[in-house]
Amino acid sequence: MGKVLSVWLIVVSSLLAVSNTLRCFDDSIAGVSHDGSEIRMRSGTLWAIDDRDQEKAVLWLKGEDVSVCSDAGGSAGKTHTEYTIVNPTLDNESLTARLLY
Repeated sequence: MGKVLSVWLIVVSSLLAVSNTLRCFDDSIAGVSHDGSEIRMRSGTLWAIDDRDQEKAVLWLKGEDVSVCSDAGGSAGKTHTEYTIVNPTLDNESLTARLLY
């Protein structure tokens, strides 16, 4: 019983630690490039869309509300930020993106 409880506590602690690194903000789409490689937001930010998600991105429309989430993480002293853009209008479809500016 003690081992099961210990494993459960480790799993819960890990999940809580992960959720604390996720940061999201709301925005809306100002425009999508013809090939889905970039999305500009009304906030003025410009996002490069991952090659694997560009076919989905071309279907996203100007004016749709989205959430932009970053997952700050890292290893061996290096940090990176991965962004996910979530579109609730399209059943929470998501794209992986890199902030250009």
